[in-house]
Amino acid sequence: FPILAQAQSSKIFVELGGKYHRPNSNTKDDRGEIRVSNEETTKNTRITSLIGYYINDQLSIGIEYAYSKNLSSRLLSEQSIDLSKNETIDDNRSSNSFGVFSRLYAKKRDSKFNAFLQLKPSFVKIKNDYLRQGTIREEDYPFPTISAYQSKTINKINGYEIDLGIGVSYNVYQGLSAQLNLPAVINHSSLDYKISGAKQHFTSILQSNLSNAYVSFNYQF
Repeated sequence: FPILAQAQSSKIFVELGGKYHRPNSNTKDDRGEIRVSNEETTKNTRITSLIGYYINDQLSIGIEYAYSKNLSSRLLSEQSIDLSKNETIDDNRSSNSFGVFSRLYAKKRDSKFNAFLQLKPSFVKIKNDYLRQGTIREEDYPFPTISAYQSKTINKINGYEIDLGIGVSYNVYQGLSAQLNLPAVINHSSLDYKISGAKQHFTSILQSNLSNAYVSFNYQF
């Protein structure tokens, strides 16, 4: 009972969540004498942790750290009578995000069901490894010709983003809630590519989909 009483009165909470998504696609196309196939595998992982403080029953602030990793592998094959081409593309992208957030809740924090609006500015560090390689075989008479190619690019990207997201929560037990989070409903990002020196600024509105959603658990001490 003292522990439950402390959970009711404390204004500090911690939260941990994440997702794992692995979509696969495989397409084939026969264009007369040319056969084309495309296989793609993607792995999306996200881990988010935060510490927050309730200013009042409907407003909280805090700090957040998020790690995400996207691995994409693509195999493209093209076959014909006099030409055979096989190509693989590996695109690996990992990011670390450090931010502060504020949440505005629709109801008081002790409600069974709740919804919230979250505003989060953050600093991001991204590393992107891109590898493209393949072989080409030409059936030249009397001997075939085989050639290989490979290109690799490593990008290091720093920047910031301002993210507006939404979420819903359900109070599972005293002090413990399960949440469904949908970030990037509105997002503005500014990225600086360290190797090339290029800069990129973009804003997206309502372009996120359910693949961005993740589940988290919130515990109020």
